[in-house]
Amino acid sequence: MATNDGSKLILKKVKVVFKNNGGNGYGESLVIEADDPVVQQQITDWVVRIRIGKINEHLGVPKFGYYPDEDDPARQTRFKFKITDKTLFKGVDGLTEDDCGMGSLVTLVANAYSYSGFGGGVGQSLSAVKILTPGNGSSQRDMDLLNDEDDDELDS
Repeated sequence: MATNDGSKLILKKVKVVFKNNGGNGYGESLVIEADDPVVQQQITDWVVRIRIGKINEHLGVPKFGYYPDEDDPARQTRFKFKITDKTLFKGVDGLTEDDCGMGSLVTLVANAYSYSGFGGGVGQSLSAVKILTPGNGSSQRDMDLLNDEDDDELDS
């Protein structure tokens, strides 16, 4: 479900497809699943109204991504939000930012901002992400396995 509050976009209970923690030249971002027509429409309305985009390059046109590709009838629609050093993550029931990843369910708040560098325009980034359920990444499960096992038992 999605809610819109002026220049802010609030999306409730959306599924995370990918969380990019940076360090790879692409910057930090959170990609959500946007297959729900209500979520797509809320994102579209927000992008159009705020005119998000680069000046002279499709201002107000949402940049949805598709996997595997746009022509595949079984495709997944995705939308990417930027993460900044000011983005706050908080989880329920002891969840932390580390629990935010593929498959986690989140509620998020995104904001629009004007910029003048790189030709200027209106960008977007996340200000807050509430983690409702953990992702299904295997790293934490593997660490839990290591913590639960005696080192001698792992050798067998």
